[in-house]
Amino acid sequence: HDVVAEVAAVPSLAHPGRARLPGMADIDWRRLHDATSAANQPTPGYLLHDIVKDVSHAHPREIPSVATYLADCVEGDHAHVKFKALLVIKALAFHVPPFCACMRERIAAVEEASMYSGMPSAMFGDEPYRLVREAAIGALEILTAGEHYHQRYRHMSSRIVGFGNYLPDE
Repeated sequence: HDVVAEVAAVPSLAHPGRARLPGMADIDWRRLHDATSAANQPTPGYLLHDIVKDVSHAHPREIPSVATYLADCVEGDHAHVKFKALLVIKALAFHVPPFCACMRERIAAVEEASMYSGMPSAMFGDEPYRLVREAAIGALEILTAGEHYHQRYRHMSSRIVGFGNYLPDE
């Protein structure tokens, strides 16, 4: 008796005709598009947090499409989009190991961004190129380190002690 076959018979409410396992969420593509917009505004931290949460709860089959979308953003021409996509890649790679594995298959885009340069603009100079290069280097460090959030901070969980409903001996 195959659970996946049973679930496949129940279409997702968000995407009719597509199956979703219980506990799995759909990727909110609007958030990804907002986080990688060409606007000259920073991506809010809460949006990065929401994207990490979305991808970490998504069906594993959806993760490669997120990696492809972000790699395409990095390969594009717009410095703001490259920079923002690299920040999203770094956050996802650190917090979501399956995404990190998928992104490693597309690491050439990030490596190329680490050498990004062009004609300085009259308004910003070389700053957009420098920011992209630094973001790419940061993303590469996370992608190649093989250490993720849960591994780096697991020692802290042994130190965290709550008070709970403790009743002392009388």
